[in-house]
Parts: sequence; C-alpha cells; structure tokens
Amino acid sequence: MILALSRGFVVHYQDFFSLGVLTAYADDGGGGGGDGGGDGGGDGGGDGGGGDGSDGGGGDGGGDGGEGDGGGDGGGGDGAAPANTEPTGNFDSADCNFTSGWAYDSDTPGTSVTVHLYKDGPYGVGTIVGGFTADYPRPDVNTFLGVPGNYGFFFSTPDAVKDDFSHDLYVYAIDTSGGTNPLLGGSPITIPACNGTPPPPPPTCVLTADPTTIQAGGSSTISWSQENATDFAIDQGIGNIFFWNVAPIPSGSFSVSPAVTTTYTGTVHDHSGFSPRRTGECSATVTVTDTPQPPLPATIRVNKVVVNDNGGTKVIADFPLFVNTTAVTS
Repeated sequence: MILALSRGFVVHYQDFFSLGVLTAYADDGGGGGGDGGGDGGGDGGGDGGGGDGSDGGGGDGGGDGGEGDGGGDGGGGDGAAPANTEPTGNFDSADCNFTSGWAYDSDTPGTSVTVHLYKDGPYGVGTIVGGFTADYPRPDVNTFLGVPGNYGFFFSTPDAVKDDFSHDLYVYAIDTSGGTNPLLGGSPITIPACNGTPPPPPPTCVLTADPTTIQAGGSSTISWSQENATDFAIDQGIGNIFFWNVAPIPSGSFSVSPAVTTTYTGTVHDHSGFSPRRTGECSATVTVTDTPQPPLPATIRVNKVVVNDNGGTKVIADFPLFVNTTAVTS
C-alpha cells in the first residue's frame, strides 16, 4: 500500500515477508540542511548543517559541496522538490553472521543500488563500515514493487563490528542520480557483542546421474549435495532447491526424463561480504539414445520337390523336414 501524505511525504507499507514499514521520505529538497546544504545533499552536499532524520537520516555522502546558501545538491533548506526521487528500501536484519535488506531507486529501474553501512551512529556521527551492492534476488520485493530486477543485499556482517562490543548499525541507499541518500527503514538495528571469525569455506556442490544413459522415454535420477551454500539452484527448469531465507538442505534427488541429451548444472552461492559473491558450480549429463525398433518377424519359405524317375512313386511326405522342431508338411 502506498499512502500519499501532505508536504510531499510518502509512506510505504506492506505486510509481506520482512519488508517492514518503510521510512517516510521528504520530497522538499535537502531539507533542514541550513545554509551549507545539509548532510542529505548527496554527492554535492556542503559541509554545513546536519540535516534532520526525516530527510533520510541526514543522508550519506555529503561530499565537499559549495559554501553558503544553497551549497550542494541537497541544500537550500525547504526549497523546490528535487528532480529525482530518493531510493527506498528496508534494513531487514543484522546479527553476528549476516546483514540483509533491500534498496530500490525508481529513477533507474533495473539498476542495482549501492548501500553504505555505518556503525555507532548515522552519517556524520557514526563510522562507515563499508559499501555493498544490492544485487541479490528478492522475489518478494519484485512482487511488492511490481518491477523486475535484483534489489536485495545479503552479506556477512563485517569483522569491523566483531570486536566484543555491541553496535548500532545504520544502512543508507545511495541515490543513483547523485541526490539525497536516505536512511533505510528499519535502521538502526543493534547487534550484540560479536567475536571476529574467519569467513566460512567457499560453497561447493556435486551432481550425479543414475543411469547416465537412457533410451528415449526413459528416466534418470539426479542426486545432489552441497556444502557451505546459502542458496542452491539447478537449471533446465528445475529451479531453486533452497533460497537464502530458508534453512539450507544438504542433499536430495529428483527424477528427470529428458527427450534429448541434457546437462544439468547446479549453482551455489554464499554471502560473506565478497564482491562478487562467492559461487560454486556442479553438473551431470544424461545421454539419451534412440529406442531400438523391435525385429521384424522372420519368414522361411521351404519348397520341397520330389522327382520320381524310372517309375518311382515317392511323395513329399516321404521326405520329412523340420524347422525349429516343427515339421514341414508341404
């Protein structure tokens, strides 16, 4: 549901799979930034006023914009609405293992948005931990927004916050047009004191076919197994075996009946903060042969001829002949 309120505010709400209640975003310029452009000034924002929470949590990436009145892309106080629309999204979850959410910029549909993670305070107060690309598949977000594309982020919580202290985490969506970078709904999320741990081993998978060769119309069993994966999918129309938001399944099998020789390829991912995501592949081929035709029935034709010379009187029956124990009588 999208509710339009007065003074250019838009509230996004839905109740589908952890999208949550999205933060209200103002459309009235950099807002509250004072004469220096405010923290929400995007890439060109000035070094002036601190901005207020309703303008995207102060905005990430204030830059070194101009001084004085109107400095930076988001400056000028409550002036005219910016030409572009701020990104939207939600900070879904964070713990000592993984951080997840989504971000979308309607000005550039289909383009993955970069998100910035801060600890111990919003932009201008906290410390930036890193930037990540929201390019993970989120079918629930596609359904909610009514657009195709990958807008999810899912990465291992960085070691910078695994120092035996609790931290408040904030996530900003970076405007693809250089405008204000809003604080995502759901921010901040507090994680407990975490110990630093090395990243898990890379994901691996195995596919086998039994039998590997079948006749047309026959079937083969594809067995699979995986380790260290957060999602696993197989092509050729098989689809997702499990997705990132469910418990991984270690192994399984399914039956296939391809009409032609087919190679099945499995792809596993994990999300340990690496860019690009760590990936593993495995494959199995089922060879299809033509079904042999049944043999045509065999026909043996035997002609018995008796020739009597010198007045002989023998007939065919006097000379028995057997084919496969069957007597030939004529």
